[in-house]
Amino acid sequence: MKISIIANAVTSSGGGVSVVVLEHARCISGEVDCVIFSVKETNFNEVVDVSKVNLSFSPGFLRGRFSYFPKMLKQLKAWHPEIIHQHGIWNYLSVVGTSAKRLTGAKLVVSPHGMLEKWIVENKAWQKRVLRWLFQNENIQQADVLQVLTRKEILDVKRFGYQGDVALIPNGVELPVATSTAVIEGQVFKLLYIGRIDKKKNVITLVEAVSQVAETGAKLVLDIYGWGKGEYYESFLDVVESCANVNFHGEVTGRKKEEAFVSSHLFILPSFSEGLPMAILESWSYGLPTLMTKSCNLDEGFEGKCSIEIGTTKDSIANGILYYLSLPYDEKIEMHLKARELISSEFEKGIVKERLLKLYSWLNGDSERPNFVSRLEG
Repeated sequence: MKISIIANAVTSSGGGVSVVVLEHARCISGEVDCVIFSVKETNFNEVVDVSKVNLSFSPGFLRGRFSYFPKMLKQLKAWHPEIIHQHGIWNYLSVVGTSAKRLTGAKLVVSPHGMLEKWIVENKAWQKRVLRWLFQNENIQQADVLQVLTRKEILDVKRFGYQGDVALIPNGVELPVATSTAVIEGQVFKLLYIGRIDKKKNVITLVEAVSQVAETGAKLVLDIYGWGKGEYYESFLDVVESCANVNFHGEVTGRKKEEAFVSSHLFILPSFSEGLPMAILESWSYGLPTLMTKSCNLDEGFEGKCSIEIGTTKDSIANGILYYLSLPYDEKIEMHLKARELISSEFEKGIVKERLLKLYSWLNGDSERPNFVSRLEG
């Protein structure tokens, strides 16, 4: 079976979606003939681990949502896959996915990655209305199945007007050998954030909350690893410069990323909107408890007692940090243990691989409908 994974980017410019795309290809590459079709970027060789994946690049014109890469459609037509798996929406990739399905007769799987969440649809709403009219409505409705990451995302795609099959397949990670440890009384408390520096992630408010906690006399430091651009990013750099308890390190990958997780005591993600954040899953895999908002769509963390819910305001974030610090040491240790248990039971990469292969087999007519696929009607 030939599977084409199509993505707008496989570098940090694609955020967590890029991580998912590469891991998706790695986990199924030994079972099916899989190629990632993406856009070549200038920083590709610097930041991307391409081990165990097959890549085919198209030249891109312009950047971001307005990126245009017509050669990808020709490449897909020439390779003639049985299944096309599209990661991401709201850009030219949606045009490619719909057109490639029509030209090749392949089944089309679309993974919105939380991009139909209400906050995102309403952000720059006039642009979204134009894009829906131009291509996005057709792309969603022409999909043979939508891969959703959470039960909450099923409600999002239904609100968008989609009628058809949805497959509930979360993101997955491996369980590393190295793990984090709980903070000991008197030790400097190390908070960690890894991800994009933008408005949706609410990073400036996080920095301000850490400064507020430091004013209480708490010994803590926030290490931020990430990337960004534009006005929000520039404002973030200005704020960080005046905060003695916050260190900004830029982008991180590989061994240094692992060291960041292992050496920290708590991961924090105060986002306004998420699909299913890979950074949270990676944190849990290292036994790192999390502070996160309800919008991270990982209620399993609250139910599994390895996460503490926070809001998006400075006071709410600060109160969450102080609450974790007030916990007895044995309760902190329990949170670390439960984080890894949750990955092992629900988000381990092998579970995700099994579901993806069952989905593809069903779409190709080789097996019965999987029990994680449901039908949305009007």
